[in-house]
Amino acid sequence: HLKFGYGSIAAIEGNKLTYTPTHCYTGGAPFTYRAYDGIAYSNTATVNLTVATVEPVIHRVDLDAASGQNNGTSWTDAFVDLHAALAYACPFDEIWVAEGTYKPHETDRLVSFQLREDVYVYGGFDGTESLRTERNWTEHPTILSGELGDAGSVADNTEHIVLGANGAILDGFTVTRGYTE
Repeated sequence: HLKFGYGSIAAIEGNKLTYTPTHCYTGGAPFTYRAYDGIAYSNTATVNLTVATVEPVIHRVDLDAASGQNNGTSWTDAFVDLHAALAYACPFDEIWVAEGTYKPHETDRLVSFQLREDVYVYGGFDGTESLRTERNWTEHPTILSGELGDAGSVADNTEHIVLGANGAILDGFTVTRGYTE
């Protein structure tokens, strides 16, 4: 098993190789090798692989999905933390977020939800939808809240609840209770 900057290569069935690209990687992945026939090594050869963009993936987030695998692959196995979904998503993936109130952090007012370049984040789901068009953000409010500590004071609230990124979409959310001086 050989690892390099863009993924790993493993020998299977003797003379066949399997290349597994690093998560979210697209582009060229060259590697060089020498074959060994039990007596001598061959000349060095270079293989240039091109890793194409795969179909975008939908990642789901639901605060109430605590019994699942927490990997975002379904509503049952949804991430329970929006930060985890944002960290895992690749460009052009979608993140569907179920109703509820999500905070960047429980106590640290300097922590924000950092959107990722070309990742699309949608709120307003009830946690059963299979199509984005089935969501209803008025019936299933999805709130990004900066409310920390004393509910009667805004001075201890999150400074920046959400930080943007090029090409990112944030749709179907209420962003509330941030505070900065």
